[in-house]
Amino acid sequence: MNTFSKKILAILWVAIIAMIGFCGNVVAQEPAQEVLPQQIETLSTGSTESLTDHSRATKFTAQDGQLSFTFPENVAGIYLEWEKVPTSSSILYGKQSKTMPQFLHQYLSIDTPSNQIQLEWTGQGSLCDVYFFTEGALPDWVQAWQPSCEKADFLLFPTHADDEHLWFGGVMPFYAGEKDLAVQVAYMVQHQNEPYRWHEQLDGLWTVGVEHYPIIPQFPDAYCETLEQAKQIYNQQEIIAYQVEQIRRFKPNVIVGQDVHGEYGHGAHQLNTDSLIQAVVMAADASQFPESLSLGTWDTPKTYLHLYPENQIVMDWNQPLERFGGKTAFEMAQMGYACHTSQQGYWFAVKQSGSYDCRKFGLWRSTVGQDTEPDMLQNLPTPTPVPTATPTPTPSPTATPNTAEDSSSIEESSTPSKKNGVVIIIGLAIGIAIVLILKNTIKKGREES
Repeated sequence: MNTFSKKILAILWVAIIAMIGFCGNVVAQEPAQEVLPQQIETLSTGSTESLTDHSRATKFTAQDGQLSFTFPENVAGIYLEWEKVPTSSSILYGKQSKTMPQFLHQYLSIDTPSNQIQLEWTGQGSLCDVYFFTEGALPDWVQAWQPSCEKADFLLFPTHADDEHLWFGGVMPFYAGEKDLAVQVAYMVQHQNEPYRWHEQLDGLWTVGVEHYPIIPQFPDAYCETLEQAKQIYNQQEIIAYQVEQIRRFKPNVIVGQDVHGEYGHGAHQLNTDSLIQAVVMAADASQFPESLSLGTWDTPKTYLHLYPENQIVMDWNQPLERFGGKTAFEMAQMGYACHTSQQGYWFAVKQSGSYDCRKFGLWRSTVGQDTEPDMLQNLPTPTPVPTATPTPTPSPTATPNTAEDSSSIEESSTPSKKNGVVIIIGLAIGIAIVLILKNTIKKGREES
């Protein structure tokens, strides 16, 4: 090969390497930076200083609120943490506007970055904090929630916020986080007088890899010593109807419920599971609860109960998970529970031994046969992982904290898409093909000369 030919090939290889570097930068985005507003204006009364103090203990409250933000540079995303979600809210920038998702924690990307943004809402809203970001990869703590599942692989029925970590252990980090499956959580109660627990609830779920917004009904939180006491406080038929509706709506392959004895004897826990084992059967019966029949009936293939002694499996929550940088499902369950800071003074802890072992689940009901290994998906068709960077629709308004209403559209977050990896492969293929063609052409030219 002559000197000229070698120079051409060398230039081509340099170009290919540069292309790979560019594609790599597309995939590994630079971190988004938080931008503080230079000025905040409002037509409402009250101080706006609390909006940027990074404290959920302070809040800005207004009826039909309007806030205008000016920045020293363009911002590409807004993240809100509410205490009371208003009836509706939207942002305006330039000549564009977008409706915000009706979530307690909500993120929205801004298509055309701007240095001036206006936030408006109808109804009463209490806003704890607002954050603004430049373009780039969002910090892990920014919760870009997806709407509730359309079709769930797993449907979890914890009673209170934190029960999902204490008793279900690694179910969420393993199946939602590591396996990228559609995991939906539907609580039995809301913590109506403890707004700080609403934030802890979402923080814990997000930490362990759940990305679909949870279902939080309007049943109040009340401590009950026994199942009988719980039945006096709650209307059990309403709870069963609620659970039937969730099963018919999400059509899960697997349901996970709590211990029939209430874990440590909590009456509300017992009522939750006593209702659930009835709801699982009734959800498949067209003669039951006609008010949710428009969703269709559903016969759940597998239902597990924590600590149930029959057909029991012991899950292995100690394998390192790639999604969490090598941390195990057990460690992630502990981290999820640690988000519930208000509950840390009690004796509760995520455990892998003793009476509250979070690894032990019994297959209470199955339409696909018994388990022969510790895998809740055994005997089921292989589920399809959930895409992690698809556009998400804005949900319809819900009560505060957000309840079991349908969601329809949230804008795409700035999280890098897995599809960017294809760019690298295509770039490599094209570059190598060009080199081979030119090399062959040069070779033929030499032979002809």
